[in-house]
Amino acid sequence: EGTVQRETDDIRINIQLIDASKDDHILSQQYDRKLSEIFKLQSEIAAQIASELSFVLNDQQAISLKHNQTNNPKAFEYKQLGRYHLNKRTREDLFASVRYFRLAIAEDPNYALAYAELADSYFILTWYDFIERKIGRDSAVYLAFKALDLDRHMGEAHTILGAVYNEYDLEFEASRTEFIKAIKLKPNHAPAYQYYSEFLSTFGNLQEARNMLNKAVQLDPYSYIIRYASCLLFYKEGKYQQALSENHICQGLVNDQYNPVFIAFRIHLTLKDEQAALASFKKMVKITDNWYPSKVDSVYTIGGINGLLRWQLKEGTFSQKFRKAYYYALLDENETALDILESRFNDGLLQPFILADPTFKKCRSHPRFIAMRKKMGLPPL
Repeated sequence: EGTVQRETDDIRINIQLIDASKDDHILSQQYDRKLSEIFKLQSEIAAQIASELSFVLNDQQAISLKHNQTNNPKAFEYKQLGRYHLNKRTREDLFASVRYFRLAIAEDPNYALAYAELADSYFILTWYDFIERKIGRDSAVYLAFKALDLDRHMGEAHTILGAVYNEYDLEFEASRTEFIKAIKLKPNHAPAYQYYSEFLSTFGNLQEARNMLNKAVQLDPYSYIIRYASCLLFYKEGKYQQALSENHICQGLVNDQYNPVFIAFRIHLTLKDEQAALASFKKMVKITDNWYPSKVDSVYTIGGINGLLRWQLKEGTFSQKFRKAYYYALLDENETALDILESRFNDGLLQPFILADPTFKKCRSHPRFIAMRKKMGLPPL
């Protein structure tokens, strides 16, 4: 049990460690410190409680407890704001995360975690095609290694290296090594499990991917992007009701994101629930500001769901051009879908994660699809 009191720059922390089975107080301690010492105090408390519980800490755990990321509260605040915006995943939020992480680094140039988080921002900006691939990829790698120069035990930096090696460099063994290292160094870092899960699902290892993602959800149940990843994985597993339940939570956390609504639309189509699919489509166009819902009704009355898909292909705005491949696949126009995927592949821009999406399930036996996975070094699905 604990309480924290603050008055201007002074803080008081009261800690009680209780054996619940006997209602015995094992530890009762009061700490009076300045706010600037809060991070050092956090490590001190963790070490004392571990000692009271007679834990035997390995070397890495001892280093983790003693190591202070920053003693600058303002740098920490900027880092937290950066992570908040990074998790939302909109274009505006992603660029906002870059600004906040850079402010954190300006406050404390030796703040290793801020460099690792900034690397994550560049990785995601590249993923969504918001910046040019080479610039984003190289920036993410440079910043991850900068973080490791400052702190060689930085699990967050290894997480980003694993993601970059997987999605951009197609260096899968190196990627796996980085993810395993990240989890070993920072076992409570939820994005490490999320990104590793996405790596595993690309290879069709869905059960192991689910185990990793369940851990991520357990560690950070209020993260929109982790819930979205869980919904997508349920979709891949063919567990559609569970995917929709997860999707409901996901949309409750962030209600202006296109991706979870698009997954809901695809799941409803798979379940042959046209009215639910239509409702999801209306949400999609509202988010993208393409059409008014009344126009959706008009097009649907004339052409049904396929009419909506064709109208969107003709009139819609696609921030990522390759997303048209999903629409053609939903129309069973697989050759056209493959043309788009191949074009992106030939430009060196196709992420292997996309080729594991169930929307392209009917393409999986096609020689062109198999060839792309083989050239990437991926097994057939």
